[in-house]
Amino acid sequence: MSSVRHRDQHNASRSRSCVAVALALLAAAGCSGHPQAQASGGDAATRAPQPARTPYLRMQDANTGWAVWPSGTSWVVLHTTDGWKHVDNATPAAVPTGGGLVLGIGTGGAAAVAVEPFKRLLRSPLLTRPGPSTPWTPAELPGAVTDSRQAVSVSPARTTVVLAGGAVVTGTAARWNTLTAVSKLAPAGQLRLDAVTWADGDVGWLTGHGAKGAPMAVQTSDSGRTWNALRLATGSAVAALAPCGAGQSWLLPVINARGSIAVDRTADGGASWVAGSSLELPAGLAVWGCHGAEVWMLGHADHVFTSNDSGATWSDLGKAPAGLTDLALTSPDAGFATSGTARHPALWAVSQGGAGFARIGLPSWVSALGADMSTS
Repeated sequence: MSSVRHRDQHNASRSRSCVAVALALLAAAGCSGHPQAQASGGDAATRAPQPARTPYLRMQDANTGWAVWPSGTSWVVLHTTDGWKHVDNATPAAVPTGGGLVLGIGTGGAAAVAVEPFKRLLRSPLLTRPGPSTPWTPAELPGAVTDSRQAVSVSPARTTVVLAGGAVVTGTAARWNTLTAVSKLAPAGQLRLDAVTWADGDVGWLTGHGAKGAPMAVQTSDSGRTWNALRLATGSAVAALAPCGAGQSWLLPVINARGSIAVDRTADGGASWVAGSSLELPAGLAVWGCHGAEVWMLGHADHVFTSNDSGATWSDLGKAPAGLTDLALTSPDAGFATSGTARHPALWAVSQGGAGFARIGLPSWVSALGADMSTS
């Protein structure tokens, strides 16, 4: 295990034609086969760094959690209460899920699922429920949800959604109000919003990706009435991922145009931020997770890097499973992960502080569920 100190991530003699992650957003064209986005002449890229149309997790603790999972030509929602030893089907009924699902979870098992556009479906249905044993309540968003797995936020006070057109809306089935829009945050059009995260009823963040110079993360301290750019997520930054944390302590990964990622941290609810040490990006999606000060991050050569000081320093734990798409910590030492594509997804139990990966088998009905849905 070697400690990775802050250093220049890109030596000029090691030019890489594919600095990928769903969006390194370099001005150069991306390589085929990677979900890489690009920006040129101020145009924002079209693909989020953590797209919803990939397998991903929402864990509440070591036992209870959700997964958005491919099944046939559809996407389904899976639920567990015993750490994926047993699985329940939690997919909303009577909606076409071939376009993908954006899942947000709240306290007490509350959840909301926005259905991505599919065929003639132009506006996204939004299904909500206060707990896992209650039925889904249908509503309709005023537009299509954006293809980012953090585009839906659920809290006791509100459900907030980032739309594909750049608006951020909040409300209920009866009425949706626009909190802000990308046209106000970056009038030049060089930003695409991906995610919304609330720390409490007042403090929250919007994060996105695009051309450097635009604010990749903005913060509100007044429930969304005003938004201010975060300095460490501007300048050379080309993306910011949805923050992870609780209370006053939050972590915010920021990707810069040189193809590296660093975790900024705050201990005062966003009043001040400190930048962490950089890691070189992997050749795939931006994948990370946190639990308190413990951070797991997919980095160069698809190795898992860990930090126990909120991203200030890193240790290399070695190779991760191929095609990692998500890391979900449930304690400083353990958690779960997903990998693969819509045709070949995989679920993993992670142990040894991020070094051990053990494949979890899902019941056979999971792969058959999508076919049943498409013919129902």
